[in-house]
Amino acid sequence: TWIDILPERNSLKELAKKYHLSEIDIEDILSPNKRSKVQKYPNYIFLVLIFPVFNRKTRSIESSEVDFFIGEKFIISCHRGNLPPLVDMVYICSSLEEMRNKCMNETTEFLLREILHKLSLYCFPMLDHINLDIGDMEEQLFEKGKEREAVKSILLIRKNISDMRRIMRAHKNTLVHLMRKEDENFALSQGVLPLFENILDYSKEIWDHLEAYKESIEALQETNESMISF
Repeated sequence: TWIDILPERNSLKELAKKYHLSEIDIEDILSPNKRSKVQKYPNYIFLVLIFPVFNRKTRSIESSEVDFFIGEKFIISCHRGNLPPLVDMVYICSSLEEMRNKCMNETTEFLLREILHKLSLYCFPMLDHINLDIGDMEEQLFEKGKEREAVKSILLIRKNISDMRRIMRAHKNTLVHLMRKEDENFALSQGVLPLFENILDYSKEIWDHLEAYKESIEALQETNESMISF
């Protein structure tokens, strides 16, 4: 069973009673988190992940929280509906039997892996966008008389890189903790762990790109400031 809901108190209270979920976790969802984390219980795993979302109007990267309760026979996902890959996957699974069978005829762990796979891939177009912005900035930087105009663009790019780094910083450690075998509490089965390795690789790859972009934009900012001073 996959239940996808908005973070509303009444709905969460009903699910907490039905699936024996911790009241602490329910209150955690209702008080928006700013960090990713995982908590394991005897009958389920509580997982919080923060993902970046690109706001086209402001051209800025914002954060979006998604919470999961993962049991042996159920997954509950809770979010505010601004993560397109998750919204699309819920709609497709509820509408198309073929897709529903593909994603939900296996274990809850397999379904979780499919969800995280799509959410991880959603980050890469944002990285491409940042890379293109840096490339455009490099070309504009040496146009005569554009040094002062470049300051605002450089700061926006640097802010987006910084915001995305802040969002993704805890991802790797959270996924490692999720994959760790803990006998005393509910944990992912050993057979499914290799499926999560590429999700972990994605988080490392995203972080490496962000580190490289951070160095590039800082170098461009220093160059532009030198040109203004000159």
